[in-house]
Amino acid sequence: MFENRKALYISVIETINSYIKNNNLKPGDQIPSEPELCRLLNVSRATVRMAMQELVNAGVLEKVQGKGTFVKPPSTSIDINKFLSFSTLAKTIGCKHRSVVSRFEKLDNPPSDVLTELNIEQGESVWFIQRQRYLDDEPALFEETYIPYKFFKNLDGKRLTTESIYDVFEDYGFHYLTGKERIIPISLTDEVAEFFKVDAGEPAIVLIKTMKNYNQAVEYTRGIFKNGKFELSATIVKINL
Repeated sequence: MFENRKALYISVIETINSYIKNNNLKPGDQIPSEPELCRLLNVSRATVRMAMQELVNAGVLEKVQGKGTFVKPPSTSIDINKFLSFSTLAKTIGCKHRSVVSRFEKLDNPPSDVLTELNIEQGESVWFIQRQRYLDDEPALFEETYIPYKFFKNLDGKRLTTESIYDVFEDYGFHYLTGKERIIPISLTDEVAEFFKVDAGEPAIVLIKTMKNYNQAVEYTRGIFKNGKFELSATIVKINL
């Protein structure tokens, strides 16, 4: 019985792939809904849903909340061995980009992880900057950044809608930056899912970045990427000693 269900599920995946190819569907084109596929293929909705989710996981399809399921555009590859700002990334891949500063405020009692990452003392203030970032007017990155208030006291948050934060750092005398990044899997909160137009709880990755000017931390950023919009790549070397 299990083998029959598995064979049917694989058959539905192959049929959907054939439908995309035979109808010459392009990235962004919509495929039939789950009820339509159930009727066309004469299978249960559970089988169709499982097959479609597998194709979403494989990067063939993407679901858009309230609209349906579409052929997914190719992912943008990000080399995590290199430093690349969002604006530079957009220019590199030939996309228009824009940023919306959804929150810009001074926090006098920042969370403990912010204190640790920025290596500042309890009671020191930070700027909190939340930006919603778009590529070709499509939601791509939800970003939350913390920077020490003491270094950027007269910062104008409006600059961050049109300028890279690293251009701002230059103006404040921070010319040499080094940092580290970590990648963590998460489930989307309601707020981020609403921005990405997907369901809350869907998996995503967050890139956590800390940048320093010599030994002084000046930035702590958590960037959440839309699932399927990017792929992260790294170059590795094995040396036999």
